[in-house]
Amino acid sequence: FNETVEWNLGFYRTDLKDDIYMIGYPGNRNFFDTIGETRRQGLEAGITASFDKWRLRLNYALTDATFQDSFWMPANDNSSSVEEFFGNRDYSRRIKVKPGDRMPGVPLHNLNATLGYQITPAWQIGLTAVAHSFDYVRGNENNKHQEGATIVDTIVTDGSTLIAAPRKTTTPGTTPGYMTFNLQTSYKLNSEWTLGLRINNIFDKEYFSAGRLGRNPFSPSIYGAIGESGYN
Repeated sequence: FNETVEWNLGFYRTDLKDDIYMIGYPGNRNFFDTIGETRRQGLEAGITASFDKWRLRLNYALTDATFQDSFWMPANDNSSSVEEFFGNRDYSRRIKVKPGDRMPGVPLHNLNATLGYQITPAWQIGLTAVAHSFDYVRGNENNKHQEGATIVDTIVTDGSTLIAAPRKTTTPGTTPGYMTFNLQTSYKLNSEWTLGLRINNIFDKEYFSAGRLGRNPFSPSIYGAIGESGYN
């Protein structure tokens, strides 16, 4: 805009074919599978302004990461999953992912804001806020898992059928949004040396950057006896 205010704006779209994705399988096992097309698109915008001894930097990013193909995948702890049988054996619970479903682990909204102040010509201090909106956890690729829903498992082995005890889901299938604050300061000793200090998360905020639907195998004995190794 002028000598003290600058701005930037960008749009992007990235399409991948035959994308390889990590599939979570019951029993805390994982494998990679080809899931077809995926898309990452969004915008990035920023503004930087200086006023006397103050400096403001604000950056926003909208990141829309979605699946672009339909496919089935195992997800035993997703409340919207359906049972699947092969012959006379219970294979797994599965979910169907459709085009437009958001990919786990990618917040839609991301904001960084830094306010700096020049105490002296050599000494500067600043405070940065980092904010992310909620994102989906792995196992909720279809974005349909609900907290408080009941899952009833049917176990079929060698022709014998057993209805397992109903279990309620206890998580919403997302990690909540969060904001943290970082403090940074620097002091210029001379033309060649500058001392810097950065303290992350100065308010000791507890937050989650990723998650997965599943059971904690080392939790108290809720679903059965605990083995000698401590595994539930």
